[in-house]
Amino acid sequence: MMLKNKSISDLASLFALKSPLLKGLTPVLASYFPKSKSTNWFVASHRDETLPIERFHQNFGWSNPTVKEGIPHAKAPKDILEQCVALRLQLTGTSEGALSVSPGSHKASETKTDLALVPVPQCGGLFMRPLLVHSSAKIQTDTKRDILHILYGPASLPEPFKWYSFGDKEGGQAGRRASSYICLKGHVAEPL
Repeated sequence: MMLKNKSISDLASLFALKSPLLKGLTPVLASYFPKSKSTNWFVASHRDETLPIERFHQNFGWSNPTVKEGIPHAKAPKDILEQCVALRLQLTGTSEGALSVSPGSHKASETKTDLALVPVPQCGGLFMRPLLVHSSAKIQTDTKRDILHILYGPASLPEPFKWYSFGDKEGGQAGRRASSYICLKGHVAEPL
């Protein structure tokens, strides 16, 4: 389910202006992950290798086209993924069910399996590369954990690819990037 939220887009753009790590990057997608004992899932070790694009084209180093939450995605070439940065904001909750990462795995070609828990305090944040191997455990108690995951990428993609833009498809302004929306992974949308 998609939720239009200009405040999230503005917040993501503000982080891009203020953080040296995000210099030259633009917010391209925001995902909201609400975890509680009743809305709970395990995420196996993986890398985030797909990016939101307007249209898939053969023979340009991209592969595995798919659709996530109604948005076309494809596995991006490594050189583009290496330019991307994600910001994970811990909006509520504790470190239970938090992110575990394999340190240095974003620089390795093979998938490393040695994971370390990365506790992030409430209202804290974590920058990570999409190629970093990571996972997330289920919450075991009655706690709640809300994460806002903002993906930043280069301002433009090599031709013929373009970042997915809602434009007039959802009644938004032409050219508005997917960062104006939150992917809720099938959960009920609630304004933040």
